Amino acid sequence: MDIKKHQKKIILICVALILIMSMITSKNWPYCGSMEYIHSNVTIKTGERKIIGFNADTDSLKFGVVSPGAVVTRSAEVNKSAGTKVKVFMEGELFPWTNITPSHFIVNPNEEQKIVFELHVPKEAKEGVYEGRVKFCFT
Repeated sequence: MDIKKHQKKIILICVALILIMSMITSKNWPYCGSMEYIHSNVTIKTGERKIIGFNADTDSLKFGVVSPGAVVTRSAEVNKSAGTKVKVFMEGELFPWTNITPSHFIVNPNEEQKIVFELHVPKEAKEGVYEGRVKFCFT
């Protein structure tokens, strides 16, 4: 067989794999027809008494002031006048601490889908304010 033909095939396969990997790791993967963001944060304080976060704001996803090791749950509802597929991601410092259920779903026209955000603060977390944002990807 011709070695140059094999080299060309290998190069084409490598280029295709690089393109696929760059799409998967890109911030816009999966493709979003439109995106919306909501600011999110948690304040961690240590002390003798356990602190439980409380926040009633509706313009952001705040987990309040909590102690290290806390598990805090918040919820939100998504509705759209037109049906759409939705994927929900946490970005920033809160990403590794947050479970989102469901993280992808279809919302039908004029219906609501409840999303639960569960934040697991590590026991070794230091005092401070930790920031993130929720990304809603609509396709």
